Formats: sequence, structure tokens, C-alpha cells
Amino acid sequence: MKEKIKKISISLTEEGIGYLAIQEKIHQIHETFKLHTPITGAEEEVRLMAAIPTANGMALGLTHAAQCLLDYKRTEKLLKGIVKAIKDVQQKREKKVVEIFYAGCGPYAPFITLVAPLFEPKEVQFTLLDINQESIKSAKTLIENLGLSLYVKQYLVEDAITYQFSNLEVYDILFSETLDAMLYRESYVPILINLTRQFSEETIVIPENVTLHATIFDVKNSDLPVLSKEIFNTRLAIANTYEKDCFPSTEILLKPDFKEILIETKVVVYKNIVLGMKESSLTIPYKVLLPQPLNVKKAIFTYFIKPTVELRLDYSDSINSVNDLHKVPKTKTYLSEDRVRLPFSFDAAKLAYDFESLKLNSFEYYKVITLRAPAFEVDDSVSMPPVVEDYADGTWTEWLDTDALKKSSYLNEVIDFFKKHTTVNLVRILRLAPDSTIKEHKDPTLALEEKKSMIRLTIPIYNKDEEFYLNGTVVNMIPGECWYLRLSDPHKVVNKGSSERVNLTIDMIPNKWIRELIDKSQL
Repeated sequence: MKEKIKKISISLTEEGIGYLAIQEKIHQIHETFKLHTPITGAEEEVRLMAAIPTANGMALGLTHAAQCLLDYKRTEKLLKGIVKAIKDVQQKREKKVVEIFYAGCGPYAPFITLVAPLFEPKEVQFTLLDINQESIKSAKTLIENLGLSLYVKQYLVEDAITYQFSNLEVYDILFSETLDAMLYRESYVPILINLTRQFSEETIVIPENVTLHATIFDVKNSDLPVLSKEIFNTRLAIANTYEKDCFPSTEILLKPDFKEILIETKVVVYKNIVLGMKESSLTIPYKVLLPQPLNVKKAIFTYFIKPTVELRLDYSDSINSVNDLHKVPKTKTYLSEDRVRLPFSFDAAKLAYDFESLKLNSFEYYKVITLRAPAFEVDDSVSMPPVVEDYADGTWTEWLDTDALKKSSYLNEVIDFFKKHTTVNLVRILRLAPDSTIKEHKDPTLALEEKKSMIRLTIPIYNKDEEFYLNGTVVNMIPGECWYLRLSDPHKVVNKGSSERVNLTIDMIPNKWIRELIDKSQL
């Protein structure tokens, strides 16, 4: 088994490997891991799916952490980075064991299970840390089953943000992939603050740096940036001893014709190994609509680490320097409880196959493919229910699967997953034509906050050029992911591409299971 993993890892570290080959190799790894550990990445228990609170921020739940392996370019480039770093240390210090501290290993610990087979135990030793005891248990099982136990120095169930070494430790490499787009939610920054202060200045950190950039484009020529500014640099920020709840703010002067700001996350893995824009879920840019008419003078970006990690955008009417947040009249965070990525995903290729099988030869856009509908619309023998005062929660009728759903094996699997946990009502495939827009609107009954309502989960199938705006900011959803969106808030959809946008939407009654899952998956 070790030799099999070794061959795959070698192929992933080769220069010029294509995306499809990367995808195929990582799927092979995933299938192997599922055979040798109890974690598949499709667990349904809330305790396994839910995010785990840390001292500052959140750690991914077991299911979601396992799925990170399938972020193909992220896995490939992190693998290349850590292998290159090990070889650099070996060249610098001949015959020395390379000591690696792996913070936030998750249930698959992929950057030992993929890396170790390329070396001998006398060459590399790993210390694994994770806040989730189930992750450490799973990683240990996998490592033992793959015959890699000799590479592990110790396992630690600890919070990397607060962990203190009892003795002076010497590590050559600190590896932590505990980050999300815009450095939001996860704890990459506070982990580095804590651990780098305890390590040598010569310790190599992977990822080497993560920076955030704000760009404003010319409204007449969207390809031409009129302003681009770095708004946060992780390594520069933590190089200075900083004990406050947030780092110093970065200001951008605004002009009346500015419409939106693009926030980019740039990840330098190691030296010239960089995750490019849109190569990973980490590097998908976020668009923020500026308030119109634009009467404010400045946008102020501030990165917080307490009480939780987040990047905030504030506006100021003053043209003076503002780093005192108490002077800022209004705060607006990019991600909040209005959008929650749930800790599981579905096979986008299988969803697309079922959709293509259902697609009619001709159709009217803005119409839908209905998969579950009121019983009287599906079965002619069912009478139309009586008129009621409130239709919001769907209890006014029985709901039945349509023929379209019955013909679609994988769509059935997806819907059955939710049927096992809650009452599923309306299910549709929503389509939006190329170069089309759904104007901003609200759906007053589709929110957890409503006393009598349904909620709608969204699973993208095709959304390459879609921009889904919720409360003025883009929700960056990847095909196969599952999102709760508070649709009682203002939202609109823009499809700028030459192909249609296709989403699967599932309306359900928000029972204890889905409420708890959403609450524990808060971004």
C-alpha cells in the first residue's frame, strides 16, 4: 500500500501534470483512504459534520475536513510545497532528520500520508496536532493501516491557537492548512501567532504567506483595474508583536463612480509554488457591491482575530486617517449568518449527468424542472387542498416526487439524504439563460428567522460565470456544495457567461436537525 501511495505522490509532484490527471490521482487516493479509515467524507451525523469552536474562529468538522482532500489544486500544490521544503532542509543539513509539526491534520492527515512514502522514517518525523479527537483517531488508524507509524513522533489533541510546548522544541517545518478564503472562520493567523513565537526563526512555514488584496475596476472596462491594494499580509502582520483584538486597518479612498470591490486571497505555498486565482476554493475572489449612491469617502478594511477571525469592511465619511474602530459609523462583514456552507457536498458530475438526461430539447428560460411538487399537481387522483390563510411552511398540501425525479438515480440519492432528516417539500432545478439577470428581490418566507416558513438549500450544478449577490456581496458557491442562504434578505443573480446557470434547490421545514447543523456550520 505504501508503494501505491508513493507512485501517486510522485506523479502529483511532477511538473506539467494536467488538471484531469491531478483529479484522477486524488480520487484514487480518496478511494484508498476510505478503505483504511472509518471516515468517507459523507458522514451524516451532526457531531461529525459540525464545525468545532477554537479559541479564535472555527475548525472544520470531520466530514468537511475530509473533503478538503478533493480540492485538487490545493492538495497538489501543498504536496509539492512540503516535499520541496523537506528536500531544501536536507540539502542544507545533510543526514539530519527533518522534524515537521503538522497543525490541523484532519481525519486523513494527507500531508503525512502522501508525503511520508517518498522518504524513509530516518529522514522525516511528524508531530500531528488536531483539536478534534475524532480526527486524530481517524488519522492514526489510517497511518497505521498504511504502514506509516514509524514516521510519527507523537499525536496531540490540542487547540493550536493556545498550545504551549513544555520543553523547547526544534522543528524544521511548520505546516498548517487551516485557512479559508479571505482568512475567514478558520484559524491560520492565530495559529501562526502562537506557534511561530515558540519556534526558531529558521522554521519554514507552509503555506509561506497568505495575503488579501482589494481591487476596483474601471466600470467601462472591467478588465482594467483602476486601484489595487494589499489590505492584509499575514507574515508581515504577525512579525510584529500584536496583542490587540485586531490588526491595524488599511484604507482605500473611494470615488463616486466606484461600484464594487473585488477581494482576492493569494496563497504562496512555498517559494515559487503559488495557488492561482480560482485554482482552489481558497482563491475564489469575492465581490462586494459598494453602497449606491456612493456618499462615503473611504473603505476601511480591518482583520480581526478576536472574538473570532474575520475581515471587516467599514465605511467612513471622514477623509482623516481612521484606525480607531469606535469612530466608524457602520460595520459590514463579508460573510455572516445570511449564508452558511453546510459541511457536506455532492458529486457535481453525477448531478450534471442527471440534469442533462432530463433536459428538454427546447424550453423557456425562467421555467424550471420540478422534482417534488404538491401532490395534486403530480397525481390526478389527488384533490386540490382547500384554501388556507398561510402557505408559507408547505403544510397545506402533501408533496410527491415527480416522474423527473423518479428517473434520476443520483438526484434521488441527494433528496433521500435530506428526507431521512427532515420534511422535504418543493424541489426544483432552476435554470438561468446566458447573459441574463434575476433582479434584486426578497423571498419573505425563506429564512430560519421566520416563525412559520420553509428554508431553501442551494446546490449548484453549473455556475461558471454566475454571480449570486446576497446583501450586496457575492456568495461564491462551487458545484456540488450545499448552502443555506437567508433569502428573506435582498438578493439577485447575474449570469455573465455564454452557458446557462443551473442550481438544484431543496425547500424543507427547518426542524431541530437542520437548525443545529446550520448553527454549528456558521461561517
